[in-house]
Amino acid sequence: MCSSIIPSSFYEAKRKLRDLGLGYKTIHVCKYDCVLDWKKFTNLQYCPTCGEARYKEGSADMRWHRDKRVKTNDVLGHPT
Repeated sequence: MCSSIIPSSFYEAKRKLRDLGLGYKTIHVCKYDCVLDWKKFTNLQYCPTCGEARYKEGSADMRWHRDKRVKTNDVLGHPT
């Protein structure tokens, strides 16, 4: 029988393409669909049309466990 069923997930679709020998390439796009981040726009940090940042700026929020942790030696806690 012919397997002409539409894949139920994005992962399944990628797996079927890979099994057929067809590759795919992920191309980022601006949050507001202004510009594809491709060819001459690949290395830009901001959208040339609307000025929106390509990546989230929040590395300080990712370091809260190191910078803002309260050091207490008399309290049992999970080691991190």
